[in-house]
Amino acid sequence: MAAADVEAVEAVLRPQLGDPLCVVRSRWTKDQIEAVRRDLEEKWDRWSLREMGPRHLKDGQVRLRASLTRILPDIAEWATPLPEGILALVPWLRPSERSPTGEAGSP
Repeated sequence: MAAADVEAVEAVLRPQLGDPLCVVRSRWTKDQIEAVRRDLEEKWDRWSLREMGPRHLKDGQVRLRASLTRILPDIAEWATPLPEGILALVPWLRPSERSPTGEAGSP
């Protein structure tokens, strides 16, 4: 579990959960995550978002993941200054990978 105030979370949950509890310091504040979420919700239709929500990384951190039709220049420009790792943009449409022979999907 990631938390901004590790000590406060430990004080509340350690008595209930004991040794299995693992709390790490969050890389991003709740306000940062909520600001990104609000921006995405406001631009949902314009950016053709398909789904969005939090994902938990292996290290206990939470980040947002947004599936969208394609990454447009204004989306890329908006996302560039975001804190590194806070958001994963997953495009549905992306360039096909072509082999040197020009065949899609060839090894």
